[in-house]
Amino acid sequence: MHRSGDRDSPLRVCIVGGGPSGILSARQMLDEGFQPIVYEMSSSLGGLWAYRDHSEEGVPSIMRSTVFNSSKEMSAFRYAL
Repeated sequence: MHRSGDRDSPLRVCIVGGGPSGILSARQMLDEGFQPIVYEMSSSLGGLWAYRDHSEEGVPSIMRSTVFNSSKEMSAFRYAL
């Protein structure tokens, strides 16, 4: 993808939402040499998988006792989540 003007600076990409898909998109954009900018409406990343001590109107939260098992070998992340 080419950009007019200063070609030395990376192309900025807007990512709406800091949930799992937004986080993965940002990582992929970084790997491809882009400069991702993530916009998230809540105060934390994680989307539906983020636990919040206090409820926010219209923002979901998982239960405190939720356990999520993941494997770095079976996911696109270098580390288990």
